[in-house]
Amino acid sequence: MTKAKLPDTIKVGYQIYDVKVERFTDGHPSRGSHNYFRSEILVDADQSAQLMANTMCHEILHAAYSQWEMGAGELDEERIVATLANGLCTIFRDNPDLGKWLLERLAK
Repeated sequence: MTKAKLPDTIKVGYQIYDVKVERFTDGHPSRGSHNYFRSEILVDADQSAQLMANTMCHEILHAAYSQWEMGAGELDEERIVATLANGLCTIFRDNPDLGKWLLERLAK
């Protein structure tokens, strides 16, 4: 099976985000970042494949959170996004046919 390439851009709502995988400098406090105003998602290259997938999901959820102005405060946002990212990654890992099924139905 060929590996899927992480897209260079993703669309969240009306906004198109540039996606960049970079090696974060020492002392960077996270594995990824989302910048709503620059339309940019950065992901640390120095992660396992599973951790990178979770980080990408986490940053996409931050983008959605910003896009739809959920505005519960920074600490609440981080807790909500982390919980949802961990849950979704677990669900899709444990149910590989589910993602394909959802995509087929959403494409109609």
